Amino acid sequence: MMNTFLGRRFAVFAALLIVGIFVAQARGAGQKTSVPVVAFPAKTISIASQNGAHAFFIEVASSPLQQQRGLMYRTYLPENRGMLFVFPHEKIVRMWMRNTRIPLDMLFIGKDNKIKRIQAMATPDSDALISSGVKVKTVLEIQGGLARKLGIAPGDTLIDTSYHPQKK
Repeated sequence: MMNTFLGRRFAVFAALLIVGIFVAQARGAGQKTSVPVVAFPAKTISIASQNGAHAFFIEVASSPLQQQRGLMYRTYLPENRGMLFVFPHEKIVRMWMRNTRIPLDMLFIGKDNKIKRIQAMATPDSDALISSGVKVKTVLEIQGGLARKLGIAPGDTLIDTSYHPQKK
């Protein structure tokens, strides 16, 4: 008799807990979290590979605020779009995918405009650090899997000198 009574109390408690969770989620669903708008200058660049030149309309992230935001919170990135992270000097960089909802290819590019390394299909919403492994000046993020699809590989060249000056 005691086990039945405790079983019923537990069932009622569990049911109330589940209802409470749903109510809390419903209240939170109506509230929108504010994500500040960050403006990015845009331009066209291309990557010269063995398969030819591949043009991308990119947004440029050169300020710390722009680089912190990157492609966060976006749910889609067309094949011909991307983001170019430009650093003030060549260095080993570490990227992550926090709040980035889509898989990306990261092309790590040296000051000689050559792709040094490609991180293919970076995992969305991951806090794992992705290192360039070598000193780079820029990182181009494009749709996940696109580098392989287009035949873009290390050694290929970024064609754009306005944001990526040649070594003197």
